[in-house]
Amino acid sequence: MKEFLKKMFSSNGDVSWMRVMSTFVVLDIIITWNITCLARLNFEDIPLNAAGLIGGVILTKAVQTFGERNNKNSC
Repeated sequence: MKEFLKKMFSSNGDVSWMRVMSTFVVLDIIITWNITCLARLNFEDIPLNAAGLIGGVILTKAVQTFGERNNKNSC
């Protein structure tokens, strides 16, 4: 498990705090939504602003990764 987390949060041995933050935000929203569904004993729609936040975090991380890859190739 430790090796999995190490590979998930770092590409070269250093912890990527952007990956940690992205994972935390997405998991926090999903867990909160699951708790809400269980508390109400009903399947609730995920709020549009929460879905937008998840999409924005994933998109931002993808753009950052793409930008880092281009910077490494140009050097």
